[in-house]
Amino acid sequence: MEEGRRRWEDLETDCLVKVFERLGVEDLAAGASLVCRSWRRASLSPECWKILDFQRIDFMPWGSFASRFKNQMKAASPLPRLSFRSFLEFAVRRSQRSAVELAFPSGCMGMANIDDVVHIADECPRLEVLVLPKLSPEEEERVPGLVAKWSHLRCLEMARKPCCFLELLTQISFNCRSFEALKMSSGWISKEDALTITSLVPRLKHFGLSNGYICKEEMMVILEGCKELRIFEAVNCIGFAVDEEIEKKALGMELFDCRGSKLYYGVGWIESDEDYIEVL
Repeated sequence: MEEGRRRWEDLETDCLVKVFERLGVEDLAAGASLVCRSWRRASLSPECWKILDFQRIDFMPWGSFASRFKNQMKAASPLPRLSFRSFLEFAVRRSQRSAVELAFPSGCMGMANIDDVVHIADECPRLEVLVLPKLSPEEEERVPGLVAKWSHLRCLEMARKPCCFLELLTQISFNCRSFEALKMSSGWISKEDALTITSLVPRLKHFGLSNGYICKEEMMVILEGCKELRIFEAVNCIGFAVDEEIEKKALGMELFDCRGSKLYYGVGWIESDEDYIEVL
C-alpha cells in the first residue's frame, strides 16, 4: 500500500458510522460487521439502525442471506434456523429504540404477523414511516390501537385498505400530529372513506392507491378536501377515467399518477363490499 494512504479500517468510528448509515440492514448485519473490529464496532451504533427496511430480504433458510447471517452470529449465539422474527428482534435491539423507518417484508401473508407489529409498537416508539405486512382481517382490527403509540408517525403504507379504516384514521387524527402520507395497495375507497380522509387527515400531502377501486366522485372529494395534497397516485385502479376536470384539479401537484387506471375492467365489472373488491 502506498505510504500515507489511509485505509478504510483506520477511519474514526464516527466517520464509519456516517458511512454505514447508508447501508441496508442486510449489509449491516452480514457484511460490514465481518470486515474488521473497527467496522464491527461502528456497525453496532444505533445510528446505523434507524432505517429498518426488510422488504427485499430473502428470509428463506436456503437463501444466501440466511447463510451469511448464521455464520456471522455463530460464535455469539448459534441460530439453528433464521426466521423473520428472530432477525426483526436482532435489528430492533441494535436500534435501541431509535428506529424512525420500518418496512415489513413485502412477501405473502404469514412472513410477518400482528405479533411482530405489537413488538415494534413497544420497541420502536419514534417511528415516522411504517410499511405494514399483509395481515388478516382479524389482525387488522388491532392496528388502530397500535398506531396510536406512534406519535411521530408521518407515513403509513398498507397492503390493502383495512376493515377498520375509520377507526384507524380516527386514531391517527388524535395521536399522529405530523401525519402526511397514506398509501394502500388495494381496496375500495367509498364516498364515506373519502369524506373521512378529508375530515380526519385534511393536511394529507401524499395519497396513494394501487390495484384498487375509486370513482371520480371520491377522487374529487379527496383532491378538493385535502388542500395540502402534493402527490396523488391511483395506479392500475378501476372506477374512473382521467378527464379534463380531474386534470384541472391536479394542476400544480408535484406528482399526479394514474397510470393503468380505467373506468371498468374489460367486459366485466366489480363485485364489492365495504372492504374488498374483486375484478371479474
